[in-house]
Formats: sequence, structure tokens, C-alpha cells
Amino acid sequence: MSLAELVRAANIARADKRSEFIAARRALRWFLAQQKGDEPSHVEFNHVSGPLQPVGHYRDLTCSLAHRHGRIALAISATGPIGIDMEHVIPHRADSLSSDLLHELPVDMIQIKPVQLFAAWCELEALSKMQQVDLPVLLPQWRQLCQAAGLPTVMPKERYITDIRLSHWEPFPSWRLVLASKDLVFINIRVDA
Repeated sequence: MSLAELVRAANIARADKRSEFIAARRALRWFLAQQKGDEPSHVEFNHVSGPLQPVGHYRDLTCSLAHRHGRIALAISATGPIGIDMEHVIPHRADSLSSDLLHELPVDMIQIKPVQLFAAWCELEALSKMQQVDLPVLLPQWRQLCQAAGLPTVMPKERYITDIRLSHWEPFPSWRLVLASKDLVFINIRVDA
């Protein structure tokens, strides 16, 4: 890992989040190195936060990663921007997310179930990573689309979201994984327990 990544990791207060941050970046380096027959230590990125753009002979790739509760999701694209997010959809956590977001939404949006809102938030994060913008930039668009459709969604008219719902997948019954890409995507899911 780079010095900047180590500094960022050191500034993460919670030990579990710090471990996830480090593990995700190590996993991404390992995976990229495997693709090019290289060593993980040779993989570098142009910055520490936001979309991860490798440099050197990896510069043709765009990467995104997400980590939650000891799990890591990696997305790598050779064709353009990509964003990935995953959330463990737990009702009591969804309630806290709802209270944080609903104070800014119109009253008629309060009828949305907390778990739906949590899933929509996952879509919003994946889209923000793909478009390389901060979440607040997308919130007005999200509110308008939700209000117009009566549904919690962040999808623009063009379908950027490839939505993989793992809700009935036996190993991870309550996880949601969202991949955002403008291009056709080949999905390879690998689960290491």
C-alpha cells in the first residue's frame, strides 16, 4: 500500500472499518496483478479516495470497490467508468438511514419502507462512484426520480445500473450489490468464505 493509503487507514477510527479498508485495497491490488501477471506491490493508484484509477501499465483500467461488515466487492472495467456498492440490508440500520434522509424528502416520500430506502441508497452510491461525483450532487436527481415514479431509485432514463439482488442467495440472504456502468458488463462473482 502507498504511504497515502496507510495514512488514510491510520485515520479511520474504528478498527473493523480500518481492516476492511486495508483488505479491500490489498485484494484489488492482488486481483489487478493477477490479470497482468505482475506483483501486487507494483500496482499504484493516482489518488487514495474516490474512484480508483491505476497508473502505469494498469492505466487502461478503472476500479471501484466497496466493503461492509467484513465483505469486499471489487469492480474493474477496461471500457469506462464503473461504480460498485453493497449494503447489508438490516431493518434496524435501514431505520436509522431513513431518519437521516427523510427529513429532506417531501412528506409523501415517508411512505417508502426503510429497507427500500436502504436499497435505493446503495444504488445512489454505485452511481456516484461511476459518475465520479460526490453523493450530495446526486441527491436532487434522486428525490425527483423518487417523487415522479413513487419508487426509491436513482436510475436516470438511460439504464446505468446493473442490479444484482442477493436477497435470495443462500450464503448472503440480506445483502444487496449494485454495479453501475455505461457499458456492457461481464459479471464474475467469487465468494471466499
